[in-house]
Amino acid sequence: MRRPATPDTPPGTVRRTLVVAFLLAFLVTGAADVEAWPLSGWKLFSRLRTGAPPAWAAVMVDHEGHERAVPFAELPRGYRGALHLLPEFGRPTPPLGVCKTWLTAVRREAYDATAIRIYRDPSRRRRLVHQCEGSAP
Repeated sequence: MRRPATPDTPPGTVRRTLVVAFLLAFLVTGAADVEAWPLSGWKLFSRLRTGAPPAWAAVMVDHEGHERAVPFAELPRGYRGALHLLPEFGRPTPPLGVCKTWLTAVRREAYDATAIRIYRDPSRRRRLVHQCEGSAP
């Protein structure tokens, strides 16, 4: 029968090996920027968070330069979920063809639109991210 461990008894080889393996895995996932639960690349706590997430807006511009929100709810059903694509315009390779498609759809619904503009953070410091224009149909 095994004797119970006492404070003077060193931990066994198996326990030491498991602790070293866990610490190595923890350090490797952190250094390699890997998010593999329960190990972490420390992204969760290393980024600045503000009270509000970044907001996006798609607006159409008429011939006089007035802006109005793109009425995705009034467009055909295939366009109604398009708002989730707006953050893609902040990437290095934005989906430029999508913007032209929206402009065509808006014109097809008889809106007077010469361009569509994509803004980031429209309520705070409005920043134009992308603009697509097209000739009149």
